[in-house]
Formats: sequence, structure tokens, C-alpha cells
Amino acid sequence: MNIKKVISIVLAIIIATSCLTFSLSAEQSQRDPFDPETFPSLDEQLKTILSNPNLSAEKRQEAIQIVNKIKAIKSGYSALNSRGTLMIHELDVPFYAQENDYYCGPATVKQTYAYLYYRDHGYYYSPSQSAIATNLGTTTAGTEQGEILDYINNTFNETYVVDWYFDSEEAANLMYTAISEHNRPPIIHVFDWDYYDTEGHYMNICAYNTNLSQFMVVDPYYEGHKDPDGRYLVPVSDISSFCDRMMI
Repeated sequence: MNIKKVISIVLAIIIATSCLTFSLSAEQSQRDPFDPETFPSLDEQLKTILSNPNLSAEKRQEAIQIVNKIKAIKSGYSALNSRGTLMIHELDVPFYAQENDYYCGPATVKQTYAYLYYRDHGYYYSPSQSAIATNLGTTTAGTEQGEILDYINNTFNETYVVDWYFDSEEAANLMYTAISEHNRPPIIHVFDWDYYDTEGHYMNICAYNTNLSQFMVVDPYYEGHKDPDGRYLVPVSDISSFCDRMMI
């Protein structure tokens, strides 16, 4: 092979690699995980839920009550003030370690799916992480919040909504409401985390202590926490500090 042909091949490889890098960066910028300026408001999310023709009258009323409760919490309502004693409550959310670096969304959805199926049918079932990832449109850039919301709500005729911009007291009351009053695990998204390095990660909340100062996570990133049960307690201040949104 002459030197001119070698140079031509090398240049072609460099150009192809550059194009691949540019394409990946463009995809990542297009799949911005969350934009509070364009994500549907609580009222818009409620309208979408109520448009589901398969939703029962009871579930429709539940959806309205949930949105009203969230608005009340954000206006100062507190479960701690309305109840004399809060019992410790835990949901049996199963732990599934995510199968690769960008499957925290599918793994968290699998945990949620398995619990909701157990709640409704009495035994655990959930699709594979890869099947869930396909339904969510997950890529190496991650999973969009709206896809998770629609998938869970449409699969189970559920009434989850996404909220953001909360302090510690609001976060505690929001998660308490989901767990205790609606018997379902919140899904939180953190943009950073005190327990290991991450630039964005989904996980479940499954329990709280008596004064709502600590919550138990079910974290699919085993390589980060190394807990065989996937569970560990975190102060609510960490959730309000590092969590940019939650599905409740």
C-alpha cells in the first residue's frame, strides 16, 4: 500500500470519528433530562391523567386530590402538624441493580413496576430492563422524565405527577403523602449525590422515619453504594439539596 493511500485512509477515519462525536453530543443536548420551563405544570399533568379513558371514577378523584394536596403542601400544609404521631411505614419495593451505566431509569421503573404489580395482584412481576428501556426510549444519554411518567401512568392507570422546586419540609410531606396515603413509591431524580459521583440519577423512595427527617432509598446503582439490598437511609436535607424533581 503506497503512502498516499495510507494517508487517505487515516484522514477518512479521523473525519468519521469527528462526525460520530458531534452526533453523540447533539443527541445528548437534545435529550436534556428536565426543563422546568417547558415541562407540563401540575394542572397540565392532571388534564393528561383525566384524559385517560381507562381511568376509573375513583382514580380520577384520586388524581384531583393528589394535585390539590401537592398545592396545599407547597402553600404550607404539613402532615406533621395534622397528625399527633407518624408511624414508620415501608413499602416492599424490590431492588434491581441497573445493568449498565445509563439504565438507572429503566431499573428504577422496573422496581416501581414490580411493586405496583405486587400491590395490585399479590405477587411480583416486571419486564426486563431492556424491554422497559425500549418503551422509555432510553439512550446512552439517559431517560426523559416525561417518558417515565407516561409509561407508569398508562401501564397501571396510575395518577403519578412530577413536582419540582421544594424545600426539605415540602419534600418530606410530598414523599410521605405518596407512600402513606397512596401506597406507591416516589421516584426521585438527583443531579448530584453525597454518596457517590453522579451527574444525574433516578431511584425510588420506599420508607420514612417517625418525624420525616430520614427516608430510605432503593437505589439501583449497586456500584455506587455496594449495599446488597439496595437500601440505605438518607436525611431529607440531602433529598432537598440534590433532588431537582420527584414523581409522586
